[in-house]
Order: sequence, then C-alpha cells, then structure tokens
Amino acid sequence: MRDSDGKRIAKYILLTETEIRAILNGRAIIPKVFKDKLVKEYGPFDRIIGMEVYPRALQVDHRVPYQVSGDDGLWAEDIKKFMLLFESSQRKKSFSCERCRNFLKFREPSVCGTCYWAFPEAYDHIAMRKVRQLELVWQDEEADAFDRIKAKLAAEGRTIEEAAKALLLTLDK
Repeated sequence: MRDSDGKRIAKYILLTETEIRAILNGRAIIPKVFKDKLVKEYGPFDRIIGMEVYPRALQVDHRVPYQVSGDDGLWAEDIKKFMLLFESSQRKKSFSCERCRNFLKFREPSVCGTCYWAFPEAYDHIAMRKVRQLELVWQDEEADAFDRIKAKLAAEGRTIEEAAKALLLTLDK
C-alpha cells in the first residue's frame, strides 16, 4: 500500500470478534480413539435421554458448545468436557443452545457449565431459564408396559406425561 506521497507503507486492519470467529471456525476432527474412550467411560448411552444405543450411532459432542469455548479439552483428551449423544438429542441441544442469550451475546463457558444441555445429571437451568426436564426412555419390554399404561390413561382422559408429573408431585408433600 502507498501513502498520498507514493511511499510504501504498512496497513494494519483490526478485526472484530465476529470476523475473527468466522476465520477461526475450523473445528478439529474428533479422533475415533477419543470416542472409544468416551464409550468405555460412560457406556453406549445418550447422555441426555439415557437411552442405550449402538456406539456407532452416538456422536461426540462438546458439553459446552464449540462456539463458546472452542475445542477446549480435546487436545488434553479431557473426556469430562465431552459427551455422547444420539443425533436427535444433538439436534435438540443445538436448537436450544443456538437460541440461548448466553450463546448469542455473552459466550460465558461458566453459564453453559450449569446448563442441562452440558450436564443433564446436575444443572441449574436450561438455556438460562429456570426449567427442570425429565426424559424417560422405555426400551424393549418396558415399551410394552408403556403402551398399556398409556392406553389405560387415555381411557381416563389423561396423558402419560400428566400422570407421571402428578405422581412425582405427591413425593413433594
């Protein structure tokens, strides 16, 4: 670049945080051996719904979204910073996180660290809202029992979700 007298000069451009994030948006590929460590540690379970699935169907996910803390923990192989999710749980988590105020504005890893989507086993909020969520999976023979209970409740004009919540609320008395 040249100045107004024609002399060569250097020009420095300062990028905004958004521009820097766009440039550095190259995620690392998570090695299969790392996924195998997660399966060995946690078993072949979706960490959100607790359902057992074939390990091949599980995806490695950052507990704190990549856009908030990058690949933190990957190079140190810190399995506590990652979880295994089935694709439907991954989509639900992404949908919720991408609409969260912390994700959109603050990008504080500590806020994500207390969220259901990062630690469903111990959380304070879901996407910065005071919400509690219970997901129950009925597999194999349990699915038959679920269908019988659901049919019985439908005959009474109630849903299985309403009945489960009412039953659990009796424990709070």
